[in-house]
Amino acid sequence: MLPPAKGINVEVHKGKEEKVQVNLSFMGDYAYNDQENINMDALESILNIKLIERLREEESGVYGVGAGASYNKFPKGRYSFSIGFGTSKENNQSSESKFRI
Repeated sequence: MLPPAKGINVEVHKGKEEKVQVNLSFMGDYAYNDQENINMDALESILNIKLIERLREEESGVYGVGAGASYNKFPKGRYSFSIGFGTSKENNQSSESKFRI
């Protein structure tokens, strides 16, 4: 099963607290080989460090942040990269300008 060609935005309202969970996902074809796998793992590690430095330590605008990469060879070379963080409703409303990395 492949993801849609265009991005989607889904809002789910649940609970009573003024919290927001933001999840970004990127997917696509992948040339599975040792060098690309090393590059993807390095990207995941570096992005985790930079996200924590910027969003959590400098901006103090998120509760927790993380990035994750996955890739597979079969049935077709594909990658998936996700970034997620929790924040307050106020921070989310200004996130387009505040949370640029």
